[in-house]
Amino acid sequence: MGFNKTLGQAFIIILLAIASYQLLHENNHSSSTTLKTKKNQEEKPSAFISNGEFKIYDKEGNATNFSSKKARYFSNPKRILIDYPSISFDTNDNQTITLNAKEGIFHPEEEKLSLKGEVIIQRLPPIETAHSSNSKTEELETWTLKSDEFELNNQTHFISTDQAVTMTKGKSSIRAIGLNAWIDEKKIELLSEVQGHYVFN
Repeated sequence: MGFNKTLGQAFIIILLAIASYQLLHENNHSSSTTLKTKKNQEEKPSAFISNGEFKIYDKEGNATNFSSKKARYFSNPKRILIDYPSISFDTNDNQTITLNAKEGIFHPEEEKLSLKGEVIIQRLPPIETAHSSNSKTEELETWTLKSDEFELNNQTHFISTDQAVTMTKGKSSIRAIGLNAWIDEKKIELLSEVQGHYVFN
């Protein structure tokens, strides 16, 4: 399973889109806003987007699709809080990766995305492979990771969680506590309490 590099670019462009609004207003009101800020005052976002849908292309023409019910940009520290993020893109080997969760926090400077609440990460087989009668059954099966929390480092393409995780492929499944996954190397490490259920074809 491999990531392309458009995920971080997508978030950066989304950040620029909402930050542009923030900059137009913050430059004129930054001094007065600072004076009015109180320690016990609830932090408010600098900008937000509701029901946003984006398709971001990299230099090679690879697209990353991103949607959310709401995205809120905070400037100190810089972060984007996302309600119901949904992300999908195709890998270099023509497989589709999807990420869905109830909420997410993206830190643009570190390119780190934290997903929480019914997180589901899937690798879908290529469309042409799915329709090919000569393909192996293993190639037709969807690969799924489920947990309450995942963290993605887009710079290193590293996914991790210290929560309970379930990994399924076809009718086989593995449960464990904690997971490290190196996407580019197609390597997964299950940390503890590993239990598996295998169905052999």
